[in-house]
Amino acid sequence: MRRLGFFLLLLGVLGCQQVQEPLPIAERDLVPILLDIHVAEDALQSVFGPRRDSLRAVYFQEIYRIHRTDSVALANTMLRLREDPERLERVYQRVIDLLEDVQEE
Repeated sequence: MRRLGFFLLLLGVLGCQQVQEPLPIAERDLVPILLDIHVAEDALQSVFGPRRDSLRAVYFQEIYRIHRTDSVALANTMLRLREDPERLERVYQRVIDLLEDVQEE
């Protein structure tokens, strides 16, 4: 009887833990993509009008090519992350840390 009680307690504790669903783009792959996006957006700060839109499209296509992904996967990943603010914060903290490392170099 004690074993059954322990098993039920263990099952209850394990059942309460949230299991994070995998993202369309894994976090380890997402962080460098977001870093590149932020660098590209920064590079576009002094460009205006249609030229900005054209350059932005070129930059993003290159980012997708380099990271072997596309805008749909990125959009779906970001939508999922917005539903999990703690996970989103963790990802962006890693991006910020990388940005700071890049600035120090």
